[in-house]
Amino acid sequence: AFVLTTGFAGHESVLGHLSFWYTGDDHLLIHEFEILHFLIFFVMIFFVSAVLVILQIAVNQKRVWSRFEKKLETPKDKDGNKLPPREEKKRILKLMHIPDESYKVEGTLTSEYTKPHMVREAEFMRFRQRFLDDAEFQVAIPPDFNFADYLTRCVSHILAEVVEIGVEDWVVLWTVFLFLFILLTLVQSCFPNLAEGEMPVYVVCAAFALLQVFLLVSAVMGFRTLSYIKSMLLPAMDKSDVGHSEEEGTEGKVVSAPRYAHEMKVIVEESGFLHWVLTKTGYKTRKPSKHEQLFGPFGSSGPNFFLSFIKLVLLSSVVSIAVLCVVLFGPLW
Repeated sequence: AFVLTTGFAGHESVLGHLSFWYTGDDHLLIHEFEILHFLIFFVMIFFVSAVLVILQIAVNQKRVWSRFEKKLETPKDKDGNKLPPREEKKRILKLMHIPDESYKVEGTLTSEYTKPHMVREAEFMRFRQRFLDDAEFQVAIPPDFNFADYLTRCVSHILAEVVEIGVEDWVVLWTVFLFLFILLTLVQSCFPNLAEGEMPVYVVCAAFALLQVFLLVSAVMGFRTLSYIKSMLLPAMDKSDVGHSEEEGTEGKVVSAPRYAHEMKVIVEESGFLHWVLTKTGYKTRKPSKHEQLFGPFGSSGPNFFLSFIKLVLLSSVVSIAVLCVVLFGPLW
């Protein structure tokens, strides 16, 4: 930036020459370049801040999972002896219990924010037990497997993909902002007084507020869908197996297949307009499994789509806030 905007030995800067050749004003491109420089600076600051907030949330969640994992350690009596297997089984079953009233609102946005600590703990225990009972693994998973550490590693991998903004993400983002620019041009053509001079601050703030409301609604709808998917993946308690386990000791599985395994049907062939669009835009599609059908019309492209959706919402928020700061930099300072 210094080399492009600064002249040496009495000569005009590189941008000064280019600005005079193409616009007739030797300072216009320098002024626009400074605005762009400020924009990139603010984008970097807000994006790093957002990443730090996300990392702090992930660290706090890891602590919660670690506390849940510690409750699985077998307690000892006053003589230092471990509980009998049957008593230990009953204790684990109690940790997995979820009250019936919690199921009535399961899978909604409200339930995820107002869920009691006991219910979150029971969900963790069920997912852990279902993971240990998975018969598709080539080797048996030991009962003392640290599921909290495993979830933390998975989350760190996903967060690394979220904060890694690729070329495709930037193309989609600037396509959205190109649409907004065209919309702004249409508004200025309908209201010529807005096109003369600088845009009034209240108009800029109103447009920014509308964009943030749209991003908020989109994020809420996406989170609502993910909450529903999580509720469908929650393992159920098989009461027959529970009773069998209590009678016979530690034998038998205490959790059964989630709801989606019974409610979803196997799709022979994936089709439709949305499937055609996803195929043409580069998403890898194939026959969706029962699990992937939870993503609705996105099918087998659902996980990749929601990952891109989260990145796009995050980046759009950061860029829009940075644009607002650049626009208001002059009037406020």
